[in-house]
Amino acid sequence: HQLTLSMKQLEFSDEEIDSVLKVTAACLHLGNVKFQENSSSGSDISNPEVLDIAADLLGVPTATLKQNLLFRKIDIRGQAGTDVPLNPILASDNRDALSKKIYDNLFN
Repeated sequence: HQLTLSMKQLEFSDEEIDSVLKVTAACLHLGNVKFQENSSSGSDISNPEVLDIAADLLGVPTATLKQNLLFRKIDIRGQAGTDVPLNPILASDNRDALSKKIYDNLFN
């Protein structure tokens, strides 16, 4: 409550306050997404309900967020991009980098 009062004093609109809180909550939920190894040396998300919440807060389709967490796209000249599966450690690093970038963009 104190935070929203302070934001109102700084002349944040209700929409801006809602956006800041949603993005912050999404980053926190993203940090709770867990990965497990799958049979194709990539990763699966072991708690998809957390991913659903983060995607909803960010206003993006869950499938899009999942794809961007589990794969890295490599562009080869003259060819369509190739998706490379990430193991659980790399997927976790990718999740953390995405969360950090989203949070950073919130204030810059």
